[in-house]
Amino acid sequence: MNMPSGSKPLPRQSALALGGVAILFALVYLFMPEHLGGLAPLVKALPIWILAGLAFMAKGVPLHRHLALALALSGFGDLFLSLSFANNFAAGMGAFLLAQLAYISNFWSRRRPMTKVAVMEKILLAAVMVWVIGMGYWVVPKAGSIAPALVVYFSALTLMVLLSVLSTAPRIAVAGALLFLLSDSLIGLDRFVTPLPERHLAVMSSYYLAQALLFWGLKQKKV
Repeated sequence: MNMPSGSKPLPRQSALALGGVAILFALVYLFMPEHLGGLAPLVKALPIWILAGLAFMAKGVPLHRHLALALALSGFGDLFLSLSFANNFAAGMGAFLLAQLAYISNFWSRRRPMTKVAVMEKILLAAVMVWVIGMGYWVVPKAGSIAPALVVYFSALTLMVLLSVLSTAPRIAVAGALLFLLSDSLIGLDRFVTPLPERHLAVMSSYYLAQALLFWGLKQKKV
């Protein structure tokens, strides 16, 4: 893929430095959220926005803008969910829904025909569907008025995960998609079914790792 004239990729050293900053912010939010005060929502979103910036500057990567958009929208979802305002959960879920659509467009461009999908991958597809149906049976009846929105969001998330398995993207990106499903499932269980022990660490560690693996896998140049 040819880059526009005068366009230069971000130097490797700068990219590594920014990646280190993203990891630092993520660790601070994971292990010291109580010390952040009013800055906590911003610190939560910054690691994802840094990845979005790195994706946007990866100009030799196909659909790098789609990847950057998915990450940027995810960052806004993080921010909205951490702020206290009317309908903040709906706003956060809406931002994440748009992020899933951006991820879907990326995996869709890398899709493979079913004839080229291995048996173990088909088993994984079936396992994902069993997991999602089970989560829907368990969580949706307890979601109240936002149940329809929850169904729409998890449908998009499920499609993203299924397309990741069916794509030519590196397996590290598939692992990221699966971790995204796990993280959001934990949120659903914690919010609508029963409070989970160590909820913050479990949800955010799986989420940050999911986004990092999706970023690393989808920034590969091969489509």
